[in-house]
Amino acid sequence: MTDEPDLRETLVVLQHRSFDRQVPPELMADLRLDDSRILRTGSIGFTASLTRTQRATAARHPTVERLEPDPDRLAPFIGIAPDPQAPGRYVAKTADCDPHDVANAIGLDPSNVTVTGIWLTATLTTEQLRALRHDRRVDFVDFAIMDNPA
Repeated sequence: MTDEPDLRETLVVLQHRSFDRQVPPELMADLRLDDSRILRTGSIGFTASLTRTQRATAARHPTVERLEPDPDRLAPFIGIAPDPQAPGRYVAKTADCDPHDVANAIGLDPSNVTVTGIWLTATLTTEQLRALRHDRRVDFVDFAIMDNPA
């Protein structure tokens, strides 16, 4: 019997953050995971299509902090609440792009956006928050505690 039919998109949050946006090679080997099943990578982890066996192995792996279902391939939300509520003030770390381009793409009013380096901070509607988390240029999203993240 094989567990291949039970593929699920899973966010794997790593114990140690890595700004190289790579899946640790030892985890790839231990999960017997190939690149074709990696759907999204970021500095706090990755989303992949995992079998039941791979999910069980990842859940016990010393490099993994936690697993979360991620059927929408959203940028991870790293706040303490599992499901962020909007409207609210959020900060997003962008990767390899100008945060202004991301703000424009999700329809933010420029007067409502603060950009500091690779960080975008804004008050978002529910639709804007979802669009932000869907944008592949966004590494992760969190609650904005202050206007300038760095």
